[in-house]
Amino acid sequence: MEGIVIPLYVSSNSMSPTLMGPHWKLMCPECRAAFCVAVQNMKHNANNDFAENSRRKLSGEQLLARSVCPACGFAETPIFSDSFYSGERLRINRAALSLRPVRRWNVVIFRKPDDAQLAVKRVVALPNETVKIEHGDIFINGKVAAKSYAVQREIRIPVLYCQWQQQKTNEFVCLPIRSVPYFQGETQSTDNADKNNKTAFNPSLFGVTNQLCENQNQTQRSENVFRVHDLMLELDWTSEDNEISLPLCIRANTPSCSFDTAFDRKQKTVTVEHQQQKKLYHVSSNMADVWKIEISLFDRQFLIAVNGIVLAEIPFADEIQPPETSELISPFAIRWKTDNPRIPAKEYETRTARQIRNIRVWRDIYYTPLPDAAIRSASDSSSQVTNVPQNCYYLLGDNSSFSLDSRVWKPSCVPFRQLTGIASPVK
Repeated sequence: MEGIVIPLYVSSNSMSPTLMGPHWKLMCPECRAAFCVAVQNMKHNANNDFAENSRRKLSGEQLLARSVCPACGFAETPIFSDSFYSGERLRINRAALSLRPVRRWNVVIFRKPDDAQLAVKRVVALPNETVKIEHGDIFINGKVAAKSYAVQREIRIPVLYCQWQQQKTNEFVCLPIRSVPYFQGETQSTDNADKNNKTAFNPSLFGVTNQLCENQNQTQRSENVFRVHDLMLELDWTSEDNEISLPLCIRANTPSCSFDTAFDRKQKTVTVEHQQQKKLYHVSSNMADVWKIEISLFDRQFLIAVNGIVLAEIPFADEIQPPETSELISPFAIRWKTDNPRIPAKEYETRTARQIRNIRVWRDIYYTPLPDAAIRSASDSSSQVTNVPQNCYYLLGDNSSFSLDSRVWKPSCVPFRQLTGIASPVK
């Protein structure tokens, strides 16, 4: 049975960037990077549609003083009236609730416990489970809830400010270093701000953080800004019609361990080395000339996929603690072998550079124990465990720092009877 389309629009950005509410679509004039900035505090009427004023093409001066490019740090990206977009329209599959059980990571429409208004959030915990948020991860019954490859692709967030530098003659290293402090959001909380209200940027947070460029017209408390280590590398590895077969080697680093992966097109194999153990995986014989390689470190699990086919899923123990120094871990390094004395290293470098296309880095959602509006001391929230009652669900927004959800609702969980359907955007 097909889903039913009802006139429901996303009225806030608590699910950004998966589902966008009213926002501006911008392009940096310096580096040409495209990005979105959320419009805040848009009101909706009793039918949960946007009021008429949210449909107007408002000027940038009314809603956003400036916009900062998340890729290059250019702080004067212009805002035009035709850059404004209303919230996404949703397709609601009402029948899904009666045809199958609600699954973890489903996006659902429901009646909120506090005011019975329609809302959209993601299911993270199911009936009779315990849920805890710690170091950005969701723990279900004491174990990290690992997302499947399909779910990772659905919720991943692009990291636009990664730089690639050549460290050795046969190695490129990913350095996610921002050129300027990020937006107005890295100021201290109101209680700790200095008299001049200057940005109090913590140098240890250079690298990938949990901030979204969509939130840049909201001040975010420094207590809710964290470094993100759950990253994914994506690239296209093309073939060349020549006699040289170049194995491609990629190292993925976490704060406590590394994974070395060698891709061999000639042998159609992928070899993974981790903690002095080596495992060989065979790639499908009918694989296309272009290998789309994805290497993920989401949810303390190492995952490799080639052209959409998952080859390996290896869990690892990684006690991620808040960084104490400004030292950065390079999450990914691309290497190529130069052990053939007949071929100069420069030839390897040139050929490898030609074979790699469309390099992108993504990050996972970093869940904070509380949204920014309800932040308390770490001692209040870091060890909080919620028991999900029978026939109820624990729901969170993807824009964790600015989503009012099960972390603050009383009661915290939503009964099944209040669910309206499974949601997906209308393309």
